[in-house]
Amino acid sequence: MNNQDLLVNLIGGNIPHVGGVVTFDQKTKEETVVKFASHDGRLHKDIFLAQRLAEKIEKKLPGNLVINAGVHIDGISKEQIDDSFVMTDKIAQKILAWVQEETSSFKAPKYTTHLKRDASGKLI
Repeated sequence: MNNQDLLVNLIGGNIPHVGGVVTFDQKTKEETVVKFASHDGRLHKDIFLAQRLAEKIEKKLPGNLVINAGVHIDGISKEQIDDSFVMTDKIAQKILAWVQEETSSFKAPKYTTHLKRDASGKLI
């Protein structure tokens, strides 16, 4: 059984890491982008992959989305950068196909109703 929320780790290359995070709240339709500084103080560029992936899938998902992006390739070429965008588009297609296949096994959470609070708000 699966939850409707999706966590994607878009990592790879010579040194997988946490370069940036994109979140999407399905209820509010709000996207948040966090860019981490790299070892030399510049912002990680792999956030562009996370944003591209989010743009292609976020509104087609049944739940919330978190994408962690961290792809580092030593001496990356322009051609490799261009290829990374094509690969990201292919990953988006695969994610959407997987979500469509798994929709029937998504499980809705059941909330406990027997918990009560006293007058101060403390759980009893």
